[in-house]
Amino acid sequence: ARAPSYAVAPLKMATRARILALRVADGKWMFHTRAVQEVSAARASEVAARLTASAVGPEQYLPESAVAWGQKTVRSMTDMWAQWGVTPEGSLRRRAHAAGTWALERIHPEETTLSELPAVTSSVEVAYPARAGGGEVRRALDHLAGARTDAVRRRMWWNVAVMPLILPLMLTPMSNLPLYWFGWRIWSTRRGAAGGYA
Repeated sequence: ARAPSYAVAPLKMATRARILALRVADGKWMFHTRAVQEVSAARASEVAARLTASAVGPEQYLPESAVAWGQKTVRSMTDMWAQWGVTPEGSLRRRAHAAGTWALERIHPEETTLSELPAVTSSVEVAYPARAGGGEVRRALDHLAGARTDAVRRRMWWNVAVMPLILPLMLTPMSNLPLYWFGWRIWSTRRGAAGGYA
């Protein structure tokens, strides 16, 4: 009998961070980030090995059917949210959609920027205008990855602290929307903090 091969194949996932940095005012920066597939096979293999060694996600202890169910639930909730946006004006679903959209618009841009970064980064590609010096861009990125990541992490713990206070609403005729909101905020801020620390 042959022993199975555990050679690490290059990942087919996005582990390279692509960042567009634009100065919008004196000392103020706007970032657009995206996780893209790593172009270097050597770096992709290194990241694959690190991910395999430290894999602790739900895929490690849940059956495939549970993971598939979770993905199906996310798709279903996304479709439902889109449908709520086109229901007749004045309906409860349309008002809930408007309130949710209002709340989403108030999420700090840094959190959205950080949550788009891969949790495990193999390399970083930064594009910025020629007028901005490399040192200035590096300082702005250091601030984003340092102080702003800490702020996102504090918001995550604030949402964790509020969640138990919201749980009794499940026993009342009150809607579960606050429970879903804080649960999503915990997930979203955790993802943002992980992207910033990567």
